[in-house]
Amino acid sequence: MASLLDCMLVILGLLLDYAVLFVAGLQCYDCHNVTDVNSCVQTVTCLPNQSCYMEARQQTLTQWTYSLSCQDNNHCGPMRSSRSNTGTSAGYLSKLLIRRDATTCNECCSKDYCNTNLCNHKSPSTCADDQSMDCARMNSIFSVCTDVHKAKLVCPKFCNLCNIVDGNWNVWSSWSVCDVTCGTGTQTRHRTCTNPAPENGGLNCVGEALDIKTCILDRCPVHGGWSQWSPWGSCSATCDVGMQRRDRSCSNPYPSLGGDHCFGDSRDDMICYMPGCTNGKWSSWQPWSSCSATCFGGHRNRYRVCSNPYPSLLGHYCEGSNQEMDFCNLISCGDGGWSAWQSWSSCSQTCGGEKTRIRACDNPPPSFLGHYCSGSREDREACNNLSCVFSGSNAAAGSAIDPSASQSSANQFLNPPKFNPNQSYPVQDFYTSPPLSWSSWQQGPDPFGPHGPDPFGPHGPDPSGPLYSAVGKRQ
Repeated sequence: MASLLDCMLVILGLLLDYAVLFVAGLQCYDCHNVTDVNSCVQTVTCLPNQSCYMEARQQTLTQWTYSLSCQDNNHCGPMRSSRSNTGTSAGYLSKLLIRRDATTCNECCSKDYCNTNLCNHKSPSTCADDQSMDCARMNSIFSVCTDVHKAKLVCPKFCNLCNIVDGNWNVWSSWSVCDVTCGTGTQTRHRTCTNPAPENGGLNCVGEALDIKTCILDRCPVHGGWSQWSPWGSCSATCDVGMQRRDRSCSNPYPSLGGDHCFGDSRDDMICYMPGCTNGKWSSWQPWSSCSATCFGGHRNRYRVCSNPYPSLLGHYCEGSNQEMDFCNLISCGDGGWSAWQSWSSCSQTCGGEKTRIRACDNPPPSFLGHYCSGSREDREACNNLSCVFSGSNAAAGSAIDPSASQSSANQFLNPPKFNPNQSYPVQDFYTSPPLSWSSWQQGPDPFGPHGPDPFGPHGPDPSGPLYSAVGKRQ
């Protein structure tokens, strides 16, 4: 068991001898914990048995730091570790070789100023194993092909990893314009994992594709803002209506650096309502008005005003009515009397006509409850009692009617045959007996009662209408 461990240590020593070439006095870049490798310009001369190295550590998702300088050769290679038991067994060495730590990188090189290009593994243009390595033996002892991403750097052909391409970042884009026009903002830049892009299971680029930094411009104008409203003040009146007021200030914040002042009003007023100052009371009643009628029932009024005192704006109005009514002049009234007859009218016809005259119940007119005049308001009398003459085919125009005419002709005039529109009639002579005379007037019933007024005015109804014939009718 001890002999096997000794053999492994010997082989490991040989590998280190082949992996690190002894170069005395190498010129290397010397910077510590920088964020941009290209910004490192300081150099250092290494001691014998030292090589250039780079240590890269990921601090945040977007931030890496780099340390570049010289270090002893025995710290270069896969055996380096901060663990105390490094290199104690073949099994642990195998785990170290297959372990992949994506957040750190520690690599050495043996050429002047070569350490700025470390931790940037571009695939070689041709697939070839490292001539200093016995890939078959390394894989037999340490299973180097099981750590794909390390094996592809030293034994890509033996481990059949020539088609694997790890991604590498392309150059950063230019910084964007600051995203604000004043104050503090941010700028961004981006890069792509396309130099080359990962292929066939190769590693993606380590780090962030987006970089952000702060940009500071001139201070922005501060626009004013209103403070909270103050509480409402007390009402300006102790009764009826007053005003209340509240205020606010443009101080949240105050406008500065050319900022706008607050828009709106800094003062607010509103109406406040208090109890009424004065309730109204009635004044004394005014005198009674004149009676609406002089006899047999009228009415009169009197008024009062809610002015002793008047109610204030929010005071109560007087209770009760401002008006009283009373009946008056409850005495009997006078009856109506006829006026004189008016002149006779013209005769209604030139022969066998009639004339009329009228009178009015206005001497005096009846009061509201007085009696209307007794009798008729109209008188009729026959006029022009001459025989009327009719012209015909057998009678001379204007000849008088023969009183001894045949009775058949008179009956024919008084009882004419019914008219038949489908029958033609010859022209005949028509005449009549002398005109009839009226009998004396009789008194008709009064439809309005013994005390009713004259509803037809001073001249009465139309004597030819039906109402008159119902009131008074000659026989």
